[in-house]
Amino acid sequence: MSARTLAGLLKERADSRAEAIALRCRVSGDEWREYTWAGYWAGARRAAAGCGPAGSAPAITC
Repeated sequence: MSARTLAGLLKERADSRAEAIALRCRVSGDEWREYTWAGYWAGARRAAAGCGPAGSAPAITC
């Protein structure tokens, strides 16, 4: 791994293990929702896109 930021580490993992399970979150009782590394990265990109000033580029760089 050569990434120097948390975003970079997440992108490297999404690139190398896109369909592997990254997270499991309990929805209720015995029901769990799974997120892949690719989905986790996509969500991080969407969140970052909404964090900057209007009209600016997203802040995530890798």
